[in-house]
Amino acid sequence: MNEADAQQVLDLYNKTVTDGRYLGDLMTDPAGVAAKLGVPLSATAEAAIKRVGSIQALHTAAEETRLAPLIVVIVVIAIVIVIVFGPPRDQAVVVDSSGIVKI
Repeated sequence: MNEADAQQVLDLYNKTVTDGRYLGDLMTDPAGVAAKLGVPLSATAEAAIKRVGSIQALHTAAEETRLAPLIVVIVVIAIVIVIVFGPPRDQAVVVDSSGIVKI
C-alpha cells in the first residue's frame, strides 16, 4: 500500500467515526461506506481494509472481551496507518464521542 492509499484509509476511518452511521458496514463494505460519505477509496485501500478485517486473531480477541469486532478492527487499521505513514502534523485524528483516543 502506498502513502496515498494509506491516507484514503485514514480519511475514510475519520469520516466514518465522525459520521457514526456506517461503523457496522466499514469492514464488510468499505467501498459502499466511502461512496455514501463521499470519500475516495482505491481498490488497494479497500482490499487493505478487508484484509485487516479478516484477521482471525482480531475476531477471537473481540469475542473474548465482548467488544464489537468492528471497533477492534477500526482501531487496528488506524494504528497501523498512523504508525507507518503518520498524518501530516497539521491534520487531526478524530476521537469518537466516548472521549477515548482510538489511535
